[in-house]
Amino acid sequence: SAPLKVISGEPITYTLTISNSGNAAAHNLVVTDRLPTGAVWQSGGTLGGSYVTWTEATLAPQASLVVTMVVSATQTLFNHTYFVSADDNHLATGYDTIITFIDPKEIYLPVVIKE
Repeated sequence: SAPLKVISGEPITYTLTISNSGNAAAHNLVVTDRLPTGAVWQSGGTLGGSYVTWTEATLAPQASLVVTMVVSATQTLFNHTYFVSADDNHLATGYDTIITFIDPKEIYLPVVIKE
């Protein structure tokens, strides 16, 4: 998830929630989110090239893990490449495109009237 609309250059927080709906623990999780085109990574996870990753040793059955990253941008973002892998060749991919619209910064100048 992410905000639907922000002002250009303002921080944007992406939140990924990973749930283990199985009856056994998942081990050696790697959560990966590709930076959307136009995004500038600020914090959260580990940046490697255009991918941000988080690792978790174990995710218990019926539990959830929440990870976040903060980016900034000056153009509308489309985040659609994110997934999680775990031991035993388990892989889950996110399919929803998260769109964040970027509004240009507004500058307000005082009005001076000369009579």
